[in-house]
Amino acid sequence: MLSTLAADRKRIANIDAKLLVNGDGSPELLFEKEAAQKRLDDYKYPVLTLPNEIVSEIFELLVPLYPVCPPQAGLSSPTLLSHICSTWRQIAIATPRLWRAIAVSFSRGSKSMASRRQVELAEVWLRRSGCCPLSLEVHRDATREFRKNGGHGHRIYTVMAAHRERWEHVRVSSTIIGRQVFRGPMPLLRSLALYDARDSPAIAFDQAPLLRSLSVQLTGSRYSDSGNPLATVTLPFLQFTSLTLDTRVLPSFAPMLGQFENLTHFELDILEHFITMPIIRLARLKSLVLQDKQYPIRWRESYEVLQHLSTPALRRLMLSISLITPWRSDRVLRAFISFINASACKLEELCIIVIDSHNNHCDVELDLPHFRRAFPTIPNISLQKAEST
Repeated sequence: MLSTLAADRKRIANIDAKLLVNGDGSPELLFEKEAAQKRLDDYKYPVLTLPNEIVSEIFELLVPLYPVCPPQAGLSSPTLLSHICSTWRQIAIATPRLWRAIAVSFSRGSKSMASRRQVELAEVWLRRSGCCPLSLEVHRDATREFRKNGGHGHRIYTVMAAHRERWEHVRVSSTIIGRQVFRGPMPLLRSLALYDARDSPAIAFDQAPLLRSLSVQLTGSRYSDSGNPLATVTLPFLQFTSLTLDTRVLPSFAPMLGQFENLTHFELDILEHFITMPIIRLARLKSLVLQDKQYPIRWRESYEVLQHLSTPALRRLMLSISLITPWRSDRVLRAFISFINASACKLEELCIIVIDSHNNHCDVELDLPHFRRAFPTIPNISLQKAEST
């Protein structure tokens, strides 16, 4: 059928060319053109015959899985779906779930035209999201000064605050938020990520009954003796079951770790040399992840972290190790054994990700039997190789 349609389009183009040369043309040509055009007009593309509800579900498969925020423009943006045709635009705009995850970045300065456009689009997406729970993400360039009382950055937080009761996942830089943004009930908030958590304003999360996940990390400049990055933030410690930190935050954050009594998942990004500190006991922790998302960590840093953790309920341990370190050595095995014995935990899963920073051609699976012999009581042991980025 599509080949017939293509032939009709080609025939119409040829007839138009003849009519242009010959003037009025013969009645036969005009009749033939009219018939071909009618066939084209009467044809219904199968995709346009689908019910709107099915098209909406297909559209949702084209954007990142919630709560990941799609870009405001581009192939994975819902905005693209509204630019195909008028029918699809109406369907996309009438599908609130397409617009419920919103990311804004002020990499060009908070008063630039690009930033203004991003805020305007965010306001449009918030309206289109209807009553859906929201995933919000606000980034800024750490090398630029943010103006708290001016610019579009201040405006986006004002807009966000108006939808506070729909927040479900929030990722923001705490150095640029105001107390008023978080003042009030947040009945749907489940996860909170604070970046650049130095100089946090005095804010409280005492009206967020569903809040379970917290991430506190620094970006940009090196962390120093800035004190507790959350000294002015009131948190419902007993509610949290998941926590993500980096080692620059951990020393000042450690005194309050004991208050996370119901923590079951702990993820630590090892970005710098670990600072010696007292043993941290996480009595209910079941899952522990030690990794570096940017650079391959050295075994020394990982071992120092393990030495300072007591996790009697631990069942899953995932660890990244650089291939350039002696990760196969008995020293590594002894460190694992020492940690497991000290914590008196019964591991059910051990996953070691070997980061190859030099593209070495080696098969880490060959070492799997060695680890299985060393840890006969752990039923699931896996070795994976990953290239550093």
